[in-house]
Amino acid sequence: MVLNKFSFTNKKPKTKSKPYVPEQPNQYQGRQVIINSDRILFNAKEDSVLIYADKSINLNTQGTINFDTTSAGKFIVNAPLIQLGMVEKNYDGKKTQPHNSAVLGDELELWLDDLLDLMENILYFMIGPEFSVTCPVSDPNVNSASTPGDNDIQYLEDEIDRLRKHVEGIKSKRVKLT
Repeated sequence: MVLNKFSFTNKKPKTKSKPYVPEQPNQYQGRQVIINSDRILFNAKEDSVLIYADKSINLNTQGTINFDTTSAGKFIVNAPLIQLGMVEKNYDGKKTQPHNSAVLGDELELWLDDLLDLMENILYFMIGPEFSVTCPVSDPNVNSASTPGDNDIQYLEDEIDRLRKHVEGIKSKRVKLT
């Protein structure tokens, strides 16, 4: 079967310290096909358009690259490592690979809610008869926000509620990770 020639499921991923960068068409020494026109359209009326490559598929433009689906469609990227963006310039003027990890929003939301619950429980524990809680003074006539005020925990409760409401809105509605 011809398609098996292009199946990469049995191959182990190649691990290199540097990502593979294809040679430019005018420098490549092997066999290649160049299609050059004012516009090229590939249209599959009944099924799919499939593109296979052993090492790399490079899409390059002076403008934008668009991936459009219907409202019920999805844009799926499946790879062992997904890198979004490039750091514009490193200290030596070269572009570098991204190094910040993405965050799983649902798990982060649960963790932050648990942390806020813990803070709230510690606060309620501290207002027991053994401890005295002082909150920052909200009086505009007092210069320092760190000046102790009355034993009013309402300020701290309000801050925890404000943080809890902010946690609800930090997740993207359109981008999902696994």
